[in-house]
Amino acid sequence: MDRQNNKYWGDEAARVLASYGISGATLSEIGDGLINLTIEVLEETGNRFILQKVSGIFKPSVNDKIAEVTAHLRENGVSCPKIIATKNHRNYLEQDGNVWRLYEYIPGCSKTVFTSPGDAYSAGKALAQFHEGLKNFDVQLLANDRPHIHDLHFHLSGLEKTLSRSTSHRLYSQCFALSKRIKLLASKIPDFDPGPSIIAHGDPKVSNILFSAESNSAVCFIDLDTVGLMPRALELGDAMRSWCNPFPEDSSSSLFNLELYEAALDGYDSVGSRVGLDESILPATLQIYVELASRFLSDVIHESYFGWDDINYKSAASHNLARAGAQVLAAESLATHISEN
Repeated sequence: MDRQNNKYWGDEAARVLASYGISGATLSEIGDGLINLTIEVLEETGNRFILQKVSGIFKPSVNDKIAEVTAHLRENGVSCPKIIATKNHRNYLEQDGNVWRLYEYIPGCSKTVFTSPGDAYSAGKALAQFHEGLKNFDVQLLANDRPHIHDLHFHLSGLEKTLSRSTSHRLYSQCFALSKRIKLLASKIPDFDPGPSIIAHGDPKVSNILFSAESNSAVCFIDLDTVGLMPRALELGDAMRSWCNPFPEDSSSSLFNLELYEAALDGYDSVGSRVGLDESILPATLQIYVELASRFLSDVIHESYFGWDDINYKSAASHNLARAGAQVLAAESLATHISEN
């Protein structure tokens, strides 16, 4: 993955860990996330931690929110990684213009896709437990720092403006052709009621769920930077768009799998309630596919994203074009199902 600003993180991470009283530990980068740099810390005693260099897209104060959220979840019996305070009793450390945080280690592994109904069922159950665990959380502790989240018109109009100003881009023709498919998909999104807002994870994708290696069941959600208020249908739609595509998000084989969808909702219903949203979740999922496709396609032109796979792609633009195309394929698969029912 593209780690242009993180290639020499070892010395910096060691200095950060000294502020937690940790020295001489073995450090190794883990995961394939494109936003935060994540490092496993293994002390000689066998103690483990997770150290993250937090992306600049998040304000440092987000870590104080995470500390409050995780404390509340744990009080309500919901597993989640706990932020460890520095020797100065802070939830994060600022060093050389970067923000770092340290978590306790929770055994488990993440996935890139779900390929079985069992995966989806377990994830659905874990998401409902997450929602139930935050029902009584003080919403005043949540900052509204994600403007235009799930604002379909904003993303569609932004893509249209971007394309109109960038006709000389080397990938313009491919982008323009894909934008027509995105526009057609947007016209197929049925009107729906997103339901009341809840305290949501905000980014419940496959890779943000930790699974037990022994039981293959979901242990907890990670990367809680995005926790905030969101209509339940949009939170579930965001989950479904990720969980129900059994292929990576940049795959040319992408599609929407109804068996995974039904298993995920069965898992959710085993703990939580989505009363009144039966007719809303699939349209919400289609909307989020369209939003993401629009965002990725705009990123092609801007040559920009949080990170990109520089092993399999020559540029951020080419990777984002593949991402956009995959979202469109999955959306078209879902739109066909919606139109037939």
